[in-house]
Amino acid sequence: MDGGSTMKSFVLLVVFLFAAVPAALAEKRVALVIGNNAYEEVPKLQKAVEDARSVSAALTRLGFDVDTGEDLTRRQLNTKFSNFIKRIEPGDTAFFFFSGHGVVIGGQNILLPVDIVAPDNEDLVRDEGHVVDDLLQRVKDKGARVSMFVLDACRNNPFAASGRKSIGGTRGLRVVDPPSGTFVLMAAGSGQEALDRLSDSDTNPNSVFTRALLPLLETPGMTHVELAKSVQQTVKETAKSIGHDQQPAFYDQITGLVTLSGDIATPEQAKADGATQDPVVTDTNAAAAAGDMALTEWNAVKDVRSIGALKKFAGKYPSSAYADYARALIADLEAAALKEEEAKRTLELQKRQEEEKTRQEQETAALQKGVSGEGADEEPAIKERSTTVTRVRAGWFVIMGSYPHADIGRAKQRAKRLKGSGYEIKIIDTDDYNTLTNGYYSVVMGPFRRAQALSQLNDMQQHVGDAYIKEVR
Repeated sequence: MDGGSTMKSFVLLVVFLFAAVPAALAEKRVALVIGNNAYEEVPKLQKAVEDARSVSAALTRLGFDVDTGEDLTRRQLNTKFSNFIKRIEPGDTAFFFFSGHGVVIGGQNILLPVDIVAPDNEDLVRDEGHVVDDLLQRVKDKGARVSMFVLDACRNNPFAASGRKSIGGTRGLRVVDPPSGTFVLMAAGSGQEALDRLSDSDTNPNSVFTRALLPLLETPGMTHVELAKSVQQTVKETAKSIGHDQQPAFYDQITGLVTLSGDIATPEQAKADGATQDPVVTDTNAAAAAGDMALTEWNAVKDVRSIGALKKFAGKYPSSAYADYARALIADLEAAALKEEEAKRTLELQKRQEEEKTRQEQETAALQKGVSGEGADEEPAIKERSTTVTRVRAGWFVIMGSYPHADIGRAKQRAKRLKGSGYEIKIIDTDDYNTLTNGYYSVVMGPFRRAQALSQLNDMQQHVGDAYIKEVR
């Protein structure tokens, strides 16, 4: 065989082995591991630093060049991440682990340094924190073959606990859409709280999530998807033991399967080891083919943002790697729809109030016009109380405006307008009732039982934005 043929055969062999993604053949393994406990202005944590130390030790044993940081300020975290990016070269495997506080602002997941302040506006948090999507893209841009992000940062919103204005989502992080070649594992699903510990007497040095993760990192032949599924199951059962709902979420854009410890087991190896379960697929193309149908449908529905389509997908492929993504996206869309509906109701109420304000201004203008002698067709101000004011029995009333005794003309104008709409309206003198403030004429409907008054109020607020109910006696 000549030299050219030999070289060609060697190149083909390298390409074939590289496609199988065994851990041992990665060009270089680099990792950045961060643990933040000592937050200055938001609640401190107990397990994050020890989480970082434990994960660093495991990754070092797996052949990673690990850089570890503890209780980092914004500037220190910037420096650590900048150095991490510099160490990544095309074809490398990059691993990032963060244990600490995170928060969702404007749909973005933001990791917090220990010197983050408890602010009164979201922009400051976004500027002082570290946006996960930006970090994902920076690693991707360096040409890393595989990027793995593990985030134990889904705890309660630290700003809600600070006693100041609520900033960001209530708890947890949101669903992510990682770039190709990237795998993201989060300690809890969208909107869930990740436990720092099971109780104050919990002596385990690690958080509930990290203690489940550690032994799996070094399990020989375990793929990244198997690792995520195993972590999900263990954490869910552990949290459930104290009545808490926590299920880690993962988002996978890696083609094929990746292991951190050893190669993926072949069917022959599985048989030789006496394995009773189905062997892991070793061929990257075969693995991709097995998920082709789910992946094809997922690509068709993920950008449509249809809750119905996403629910149908999750029901059809409940065990797919994309099912958790679909369920998290459903939760986000439902929350957004609820928020939009609340905003719509608020706008409608504001519109009714503005219309009522306009009507009141028009009534005032008409009254002033009548007092000045203009507008002969306007109804004159009422001077005789006996013809305009009614004494009614006690009960619950809908009150649709109160006017000083000197403005009885305005009270009658409102009463006339509402009577013209078909309502039975009365004007009463508040001086006659113990539960009302003296000195006013009030336009009312009633008396009713309280439930009837509430029902009438709901209808009347379409006409009078400031209507309310009151027990009169």
